[in-house]
Amino acid sequence: MITINEIKINSTEHSLGGRITRYGNDSIIFSVVGGRKGLYGDFENTFELAIIDRKTREFLTKSVLKVSEDICPWMSSEELIKISNDILSEGFQFFTE
Repeated sequence: MITINEIKINSTEHSLGGRITRYGNDSIIFSVVGGRKGLYGDFENTFELAIIDRKTREFLTKSVLKVSEDICPWMSSEELIKISNDILSEGFQFFTE
């Protein structure tokens, strides 16, 4: 089970500033960012989420979450954890790539 604390602990500095954490399974990557102006979340209570195909690197956010954008901005920590655990119920890992 993924927790918000694990997402924060496994984060690294984003190339634009702020924080980034990537985790997923053999098929998809969850890219979670925030913590600076221009990123849509503060990385404390709100987060920006993109879901990406691990092989093709194409955005899957629209099709997986049934949303209109490639990212989900200002997602609450509760919503992020629910989506993460619903989709990545087992076999997930944190990535450093």
